Amino acid sequence: MNTFVALLRGINVSGQKLIKMKDLTTMFQDMGFKNVQTYIQSGNIVFDSELSDLTYLETKISEQIKGTFGFDVPVLVRSPDYLEQILKKSPFEKYADFDRKKCGYVFLKNIPDPHGIIEIQNRTYENERVLIDNQCLYLYYLKGAGRAKLNNKVIEKRLGVSATGRNYNTLERLVSMAKSRSME
Repeated sequence: MNTFVALLRGINVSGQKLIKMKDLTTMFQDMGFKNVQTYIQSGNIVFDSELSDLTYLETKISEQIKGTFGFDVPVLVRSPDYLEQILKKSPFEKYADFDRKKCGYVFLKNIPDPHGIIEIQNRTYENERVLIDNQCLYLYYLKGAGRAKLNNKVIEKRLGVSATGRNYNTLERLVSMAKSRSME
């Protein structure tokens, strides 16, 4: 059995694409997934599956959400090990003002357009630092994510890929939830 984390983009935000976590859990269970746990209302699900193809899982979950709830939701599925590595290799630790709670992680559905990467990395965003590494965009918010100019909408437009972001605390909790299964 494999443990995965599903990251849903754009549910339960500003009254849009509302899904109760209880209903989402039931849907995952009905799909044959085991040990389904959700974390906060923004679409974070830890689950076990005998399947191992991430792209297949993403497609099936997205299709099931569309069939069950009636709207499209981009889904990214990642392994706990991958997410743990993302947390461990923050490119911002070298700065004197480093604080993990100011870190954001934007997961990209696909490898982005190289021109978009250059455009984002060469642009200055006041009170923000950014680095793109493969399919993760690392952000550091000096004044908080709420004031960020480089938000998910801008990232998707510039990079031409679907993306969903999580803060340090959420990502750490998801990794902890997933890793605790292997200790049971």
